[in-house]
Amino acid sequence: MSFWKTIKGAFTYANTNIPVGIQIAMQVLAFAATVIATISIAPSINEDFEKQKRRSEFYVKTIESLSNDTKDLLAEITVLRRTDIIKDERREAYIEIKKSATKLHWRSVEFALIFDDKRASDDIKKYQKSLEEISLWSDAASRQPLVDQKQMDEAVVNFGLASAQLMHRLAREADVSVTSAKSSILTNIFGR
Repeated sequence: MSFWKTIKGAFTYANTNIPVGIQIAMQVLAFAATVIATISIAPSINEDFEKQKRRSEFYVKTIESLSNDTKDLLAEITVLRRTDIIKDERREAYIEIKKSATKLHWRSVEFALIFDDKRASDDIKKYQKSLEEISLWSDAASRQPLVDQKQMDEAVVNFGLASAQLMHRLAREADVSVTSAKSSILTNIFGR
């Protein structure tokens, strides 16, 4: 007997010794078991997908927010770097940098709650240290134009790299693809 005939015979009632009534009852029970399994398992699978979706959305929003806050801070730093601005403009730029730096410091506290591994903790500390460097530089630049901007350039590079590292970590947590091309672009932007 061929394979297909065997399969076909398994699904026909004529080749069995089981009464048709029992076969129908077995099919109804099998159908009922399938329905019950679907009703009980499907919601938990759907719930898992929804949790993952919300989690990914949270991380993507966090990445976008961090990116925007970082851009704002870097734009404010650009204003303070100018040597031709008057004292009032310098003071205003300094205040805006302090506001942005404070907001980003608070973000680092949020990151400490999101990530719980040692490497993440080191990345967060590096990020906080880079923000401190920005604050120290802006304190000095708020009083007078800086003649030597090398210290400030180094602080901006360190901050940019630390920010990029946190964004990469957030992207990995969200299962968002971060290509090595994007990584090298960020590295080229910040010169390292």
